[in-house]
Amino acid sequence: MKKHISNKAITTAAILAATYAIVSALSVYSVMPILSVFSLMVMPIFAAYFASVFSFKETLLFNVVTIVLCFLVAIIDPLYTILYVVPTLIVGDLFGVFTKMKLKYFTTMFLQTITYSITNFIALYLAEYFYDIVNFYLSKNELRNRGNHPWNWLLLMQ
Repeated sequence: MKKHISNKAITTAAILAATYAIVSALSVYSVMPILSVFSLMVMPIFAAYFASVFSFKETLLFNVVTIVLCFLVAIIDPLYTILYVVPTLIVGDLFGVFTKMKLKYFTTMFLQTITYSITNFIALYLAEYFYDIVNFYLSKNELRNRGNHPWNWLLLMQ
């Protein structure tokens, strides 16, 4: 028999994902830019709570839903989701998993520091890659909008 996701897990995931989305919206749309600092310090606590209470499958589902929801809410600045939401989810999830494993606090903090550094490095790389793609397509559209100059096709081939 298949194990189903509990109603408590779904409800908790929805509340915490909505919290992430609200903080993302408030930070991105410049209502309260200081919330980005709040999200870096406090938001991993929500992910840690969820990961320590619920199973791996439920935590993975929570992460996917939160990332998609934050991308949709912060559609004008996807970099916010890449740089702030994803690392806080990963660090919080690992803290919850380490709590379940009953690791010592020094070991937990050491592993989380390494994880946070790696996730920030990967997030910066993804952000650079994302903006290179956007700039590439914008430059192609600018060339297309210039008119029918005979040499534009050479520039489009680069």
